[in-house]
Amino acid sequence: MATPRPLHSDSPAAASSSSNLLLSPPLLHLADPPPHTVDARLVDLLADQLIRSLRDSAQAARDRHARDHRAVEEELDALGLGAPRAGTAAASPRPTGTGTGTGGAGEDDAAVDEAVRSRLDDLGFKVGWATAERLARDRPRFPSLSTSSSSSSPSAPSPSTAASSAPDPLELVKFLCKDVWTALYDKQVDNLRTNHRGVYVLLDQSVRSLRGVSVPEGRDDEREVTRWVAAVLAFPSGIIRGALSNLGVSATVTAESAALPQATFQIKAGRAGGL
Repeated sequence: MATPRPLHSDSPAAASSSSNLLLSPPLLHLADPPPHTVDARLVDLLADQLIRSLRDSAQAARDRHARDHRAVEEELDALGLGAPRAGTAAASPRPTGTGTGTGGAGEDDAAVDEAVRSRLDDLGFKVGWATAERLARDRPRFPSLSTSSSSSSPSAPSPSTAASSAPDPLELVKFLCKDVWTALYDKQVDNLRTNHRGVYVLLDQSVRSLRGVSVPEGRDDEREVTRWVAAVLAFPSGIIRGALSNLGVSATVTAESAALPQATFQIKAGRAGGL
């Protein structure tokens, strides 16, 4: 009668060969896939289609609000309940001029641009929050500010102080520049500068959304490029705010582009807490 073979071999070579056969490269790729949260093509689509759609939507909402306001005033005038004649000019709504937002520069375009930037910033905030949540879930805790202070102080901090110590904001910004930016843009931030007082400057030499900025025909080129760049940079600015907010840092982000396709993001961060 044949002796059954053992399930586990004592030979290291045999164990190594069996594990190599089981853990093939495709299986390892499926077990630990790269953390891509947003497809790279989505960013290009954002700059070309989403901004135009949001502009049209904001302009349509503004025109609809102006029409409704005029209709209410006309109804009040018909009932004799309108505003006094002296305040009519101040209370009357400003004419929109054009319903498609293709007019010249003015307050109407500025209001539409502000609405578009606000919506793009909100979208970026949600993406940045979710990306930081996913990437920071299984990583070690960030170094805290109390680590450096406790090494220089002769007395050790109390347990309550150590438990409530906040992570170093610089480490959080580095995590943003490396992990979050790579997951969304397939590259790291090219340069990071800080004054160690809560102000950080991120430089990206080639923002994907700014590589092919197109200007609609019939518009002032320089002004339209400025408007377009401001709308494009609102999305990554929201990503920065959302990622840092998920990590416990409230921040104000200002973005600008000195020369396309590069962009600079200035972060004014508050004190981290809650981690």
